[in-house]
Amino acid sequence: MPLDPHGVEPVFVPLSEFKPEMEANLGPFDYWKSLSPRMDHMPFKDDCDLLELVEYLPRCLILDLLGPTNWRIAMFGTEVVAHFGVEPTGMNAFDFYSEEEQPCLARRMATLCERSAPMCTTTRLKNAADITVDTEWLFLPLASVDGCISRILTSTQTLERHVDLRAFEQEGTLKRRRLLKLAYGIH
Repeated sequence: MPLDPHGVEPVFVPLSEFKPEMEANLGPFDYWKSLSPRMDHMPFKDDCDLLELVEYLPRCLILDLLGPTNWRIAMFGTEVVAHFGVEPTGMNAFDFYSEEEQPCLARRMATLCERSAPMCTTTRLKNAADITVDTEWLFLPLASVDGCISRILTSTQTLERHVDLRAFEQEGTLKRRRLLKLAYGIH
């Protein structure tokens, strides 16, 4: 697979070895795995009960697939709203990305859907306070009854490390964000 436009080579690991690095993302990941204990199929979106994720919801998003570049934000957690300074429920998640970045994001999401693979990324970005932080994003696919991925449960956690903005700008970015890690868990 070619390098991501951010210069990161995707890593594919067996699903049994895949896990997020941030402890706060382990709860949603373990819950997702419990929906299909043998992992012989992707968990179904109708089996996902948000009441069982209440403690994690402030850091979660739910994205519904409407088209390859149209992922409607069905839920945006309160901590994520505070981080970005916007409440975008109902918007297309691709609207947060520049036209230059959208094909890259579309490839990542297509890989997730085609391989029925969870995806974990670490991204350096600026938050609503214009502070640069590194954030781990965990994307957990959920299937419709036809077995096709139609929803993504996303959990995020900001790493404690803050970065000198001058160094960040010199490294080059695509509109305020830079991908540091891209990993998929596959069967």
